[in-house]
Amino acid sequence: MNKKQRRDTPLPYAPGPASQAQVLDALGELHTVMTHHVDWLKMRHNALLNALLPDEADLSADAHHHCRFGHWYDNQTSPLFHECDNFVEVGRSHKDMHDRVRQLFGRLVDGDHLDTEDLLSFMEQAMNFHESIRHLQYEMWTLLIDTDPLTGLYNRRTMLQRLGTEASRCERNGDNWCVAMIDIDHFKDVNDRLGHALGDRVLQHTTRVLMDFTRPYDQLYRYGGEEFLLCMPDTGLEAACLVLQRLREHLSNNPFTLNGADGPVMVQISCGVTLCSGEHPLEVNIEHADQALYMAKHSGRDKVAVWSGA
Repeated sequence: MNKKQRRDTPLPYAPGPASQAQVLDALGELHTVMTHHVDWLKMRHNALLNALLPDEADLSADAHHHCRFGHWYDNQTSPLFHECDNFVEVGRSHKDMHDRVRQLFGRLVDGDHLDTEDLLSFMEQAMNFHESIRHLQYEMWTLLIDTDPLTGLYNRRTMLQRLGTEASRCERNGDNWCVAMIDIDHFKDVNDRLGHALGDRVLQHTTRVLMDFTRPYDQLYRYGGEEFLLCMPDTGLEAACLVLQRLREHLSNNPFTLNGADGPVMVQISCGVTLCSGEHPLEVNIEHADQALYMAKHSGRDKVAVWSGA
């Protein structure tokens, strides 16, 4: 795979900050539409069992688009669903179930008799659909566990696994990649001056800016407290420093309005970056970025420092 192809293929990353409330709302929405689909399933099962003639809609080749679940699925725009691998499988199994219903109803219309095997085949398709829904729900519940509830970024729980995958890919392809540690300067003072509730909103604002400055295949994590870790694949040290400098300058030069604060709030950051090497374990590369961050902090803050290898 060449680098142009690589740049068109996003790596796993949180699809923009999503709060726990948003994920729970999405799960609730899925539960509601599935409740209606269970009612649909019961009515069709009863009709097939008692050889009742179907609605015209059930005989349509695109019936899966017109039921309540299909309408919800086709009009679903939430990235929380579309980022889930199982969302496509849900659509596929939903269509398969409708296709089987259409086939069986078609036979009834033609005067055929349905036997036990026919009904079992229908129930098997229905069970496959519900299994795909369970997998989607599990994937979304995992998202709750893997993401930081305040910023919506992936947390340290999954960071090492995802970074390990990226490290293996870069080493296998001979690509450069960098890791940066980013820390909000004087954040304790922000909390002391504004209070923790407004301090949380400063973290959320900083997260949005960080996301704006990252590429689709970069990986951004909340490392802890006011620290973030940014992985930049296919990136040399000079390019990584340019990204971080632009990010630092943008935050420093663009104070933002925060309701409840007594004036515009300015955010400054310090960054430490290292060019990762396959000679070192992942944890050591992260430690090198952390040491560079320490250098930035102790040389005046609001700076980008590079790990020197010393």
